[in-house]
Amino acid sequence: MGNKTDNSALVSIVLPVYNGSLFFAESIESCINQTYTNWELIIVNDCSKDNSLEIATEFALQDKRIRIINNEVNKKLPASLNVGFESATGDYFTWTSHDNRFHPDFIKTYVDFLEKHEAIGFLTGTYQMMDENGKLLDMVALPDPQIYMPLYNPIAYAFMYRAAVAKKAGEYDVNLFLVEDYEYWVRLWLHTKVARIEDCLYYTRVHGGTLTALRKNEIAQKLLEMRLMYFDKFNSELKSYPALRYDFFLLILNNARGVQKLSLSLKFIALNPIGFGLKYIFIYKPKTLLKRSDLYLKFKNRNQSK
Repeated sequence: MGNKTDNSALVSIVLPVYNGSLFFAESIESCINQTYTNWELIIVNDCSKDNSLEIATEFALQDKRIRIINNEVNKKLPASLNVGFESATGDYFTWTSHDNRFHPDFIKTYVDFLEKHEAIGFLTGTYQMMDENGKLLDMVALPDPQIYMPLYNPIAYAFMYRAAVAKKAGEYDVNLFLVEDYEYWVRLWLHTKVARIEDCLYYTRVHGGTLTALRKNEIAQKLLEMRLMYFDKFNSELKSYPALRYDFFLLILNNARGVQKLSLSLKFIALNPIGFGLKYIFIYKPKTLLKRSDLYLKFKNRNQSK
């Protein structure tokens, strides 16, 4: 367990795992190798059927800062995060995935920033993708989260937030599995100021077994549900950014279907008849129809040529 008696802030890292043995040791090692040493690692084993528990136990026997919690039933990610943070004792919170890893200076850099900027309760930064073999790929620097939070997840993988702010935001929503992180970032965003640093100190693995790759359609529907939950707040925040507000309305409509889509389009046109309504009716819809007709002709010509 971390040291609460020294002068440095304690950082709680939660690491949920479910059948993650392939890259799990690498993820744990990236916590152990932090240049900032006052941390606790809470591993939540969500009924893994592989040897993830054995891997976690081996590390915990070697480092007293590592604790393991075993779920009695498979609870999935949101509930596992809640289990982990319920037992967290740190001043700052973060979590990581069993297939990703921290840069050695991640915790130090994030803690230093938050210690120097008391008004900031939530910090994010640049991250870099890597392949299954750990080869580094593209670096991703997301835009200002304070502005872009309503449009998409501007936090993604690299983040740290104050435990005091987490208490105000509450727990991760177990009903929003697949977008639980984004929805939680929104709640933190509603309770504190969010800042971003340029430092690239987190690596996320891209492979076919990730939830993002496997369940794109489900994620799209959950995002629609979440955006509608916070619609009034998002719409209010984006009134100062007309172009972003227009994009926000389109994001919702592009994932809605049937009667819901018609109802929402009429609502958005009524809310913003000029900024959204005219563009949607006279520019966006005609372009969409043209694209569909073009695709239809290409499909028809391809079939005729067979």
